Amino acid sequence: MNNELIAAIATAPGQAGIAVVRISGSGALDILKKVFSRKTRYESHKLYYGEIKKADVVIDYAMAVFMKAPHTYTGEDTAEIFCHGGYAISRSVLSAVLDAGCNIAEAGEFTKRAFLNGRIDLSQAEAVSDLIAANAALAAETALNALSGRIKSDINNMREKLLDFIAKIEVCIDYPEDDIEVLTAEKIIPELIQIINKIDAMLKTAYRGRIYKEGLLVAIVGRPNVGKSSLLNAIMGESRAIVTTTPGTTRDTIKAAVDIKGLEVNLIDTAGIWQGGGEIERLGIKKTKSIIEKSDIILFVIDNSTSITDDDIKVYKDIQDKAHIIVINKIDLGKMIDNELINKNFKDSKYIHISALKNQNIIELENKIFEFVGVNQLGKKETILSNVRHVQAVKEAKEHLSDALLSLEDSI
Repeated sequence: MNNELIAAIATAPGQAGIAVVRISGSGALDILKKVFSRKTRYESHKLYYGEIKKADVVIDYAMAVFMKAPHTYTGEDTAEIFCHGGYAISRSVLSAVLDAGCNIAEAGEFTKRAFLNGRIDLSQAEAVSDLIAANAALAAETALNALSGRIKSDINNMREKLLDFIAKIEVCIDYPEDDIEVLTAEKIIPELIQIINKIDAMLKTAYRGRIYKEGLLVAIVGRPNVGKSSLLNAIMGESRAIVTTTPGTTRDTIKAAVDIKGLEVNLIDTAGIWQGGGEIERLGIKKTKSIIEKSDIILFVIDNSTSITDDDIKVYKDIQDKAHIIVINKIDLGKMIDNELINKNFKDSKYIHISALKNQNIIELENKIFEFVGVNQLGKKETILSNVRHVQAVKEAKEHLSDALLSLEDSI
């Protein structure tokens, strides 16, 4: 690959205590010596303090390190300058580095070089992007597991087993006269089934992997004035939605993201579904039904203080085939809707009694959401597929192996 010298600011734009300017490629040390005042023999992976100069003018006081290939992120000689993190200062330091003989790095080029130089595989390169984009702890942990090589390791173990089968089969075919153990279908089939079962186990993590990575989409639905907006505010811990006693206050969707125990949850407060209202309400209801189809979980809110209505039954018909939790709100007002009534009207549905206004049982509701999704506790190490490309590749591998298994079973 092209080993030209590249440089860029490796930290996020904006004001911060420190910014990192990274230089990668053959000759990185020469560039560092041109802009950094430290006149000494550089030891690899050792920090030095000095001045950053541009045209013999000091523009910052900084720390710098030179790291000799191949023990660097990109696998190339690399230098990093830790300057002050102001917008103007970091840009000035980068400008000095570029003037000294570097080209500006393209977006993602450091990771691209790490991949091309064999420092990381493609799944790890994708994990770097996912780690940067992670908005919650579970997303970050999932990306970090992939970056550690967990997916690569599991796939390689299965691949090596299959390559071993192929090698032994080819030896038996090419050298039948030699005293070699014959690898029969009866011997291969159990091993192949074991590999297919491992692939199935990986594929079962794809749903959770997507949720960990992209966040859980939760729609709050129900007829007007049952407390949908109050529930949004209670989960958010702040007033994001307008709450009144007038039906139809929410005519459009209100979206809010919250980190709940390490999981990004994207809440959508929807317009109430009911028989009345004008054209604006009807458009809001149409949008609500569209959101229901896209959501991972529905929080179906009903009013404990008024009992179950025809509008509630109509809403339930729209959401009964989706993953849902019935949220019986306003328990602080009395007139409890009992479990028998719930089971009669909403058969086999999970439900919980809460007061969004008084913040009662909100934590318990969050726990029910976690149970529904099957969210694992942070720190549990497992291989989780969260990348669409990975899921598709594993599915295709399973199809080929299933075909091979069928052929072997037919040969017996």
